[in-house]
Amino acid sequence: MSDPAPGGGKSNSFNFTVDNLAPTVTSLSPASAMEGSQAQTLTINATNSVSALTVTYNAVAHTVTFVSPTELLSASDQAKADSFAVVVTNPAPGGGKSVAVDLNADSPTPTITILTPASVTAGAAAQTQTITGSSFVSTSTVIYNGVAHTVTFVSATEQKSTLRTTDEAKAGTYAAVGTNPAPGGGASNAKNFTVNP
Repeated sequence: MSDPAPGGGKSNSFNFTVDNLAPTVTSLSPASAMEGSQAQTLTINATNSVSALTVTYNAVAHTVTFVSPTELLSASDQAKADSFAVVVTNPAPGGGKSVAVDLNADSPTPTITILTPASVTAGAAAQTQTITGSSFVSTSTVIYNGVAHTVTFVSATEQKSTLRTTDEAKAGTYAAVGTNPAPGGGASNAKNFTVNP
């Protein structure tokens, strides 16, 4: 603002600020991941997002490519099944954080293909059984004849369980079922184990 001559001149300046709005996350694509997945791109659909925004996943800052925005989920981001918060933040002036939207890293459903040993004689001593299959995770368990057994995780295709003397005391055919925890997860196919007379 200024007054004309003679005299007059310019006034002091007074800043007018255009604030950024706080963003709102409307959806995530993919909407969930699988535990143990390779690195992948997460597309975050958000309203009021600006090019200088930042994104946190499970409270860890991630670099973004501003299109919608997108961020890269690394293998370590998806290494364990759980629910992780995604937050978009617009910088000042104004700006602020979006409400967190959860992205689930789901456990896969396991499959059992081979039990080693596949059979024993009734009264056998306690022993280790190797369970071969696919999609095992570090928190897998095995239900043998309706009773949960802890397992030692070896890899996604192998785990080991202890057959107790009570598991082998009576002749019969008993089902072994692998389980992975939620989110996702679930029960495998049943694989029969035989206790011979």
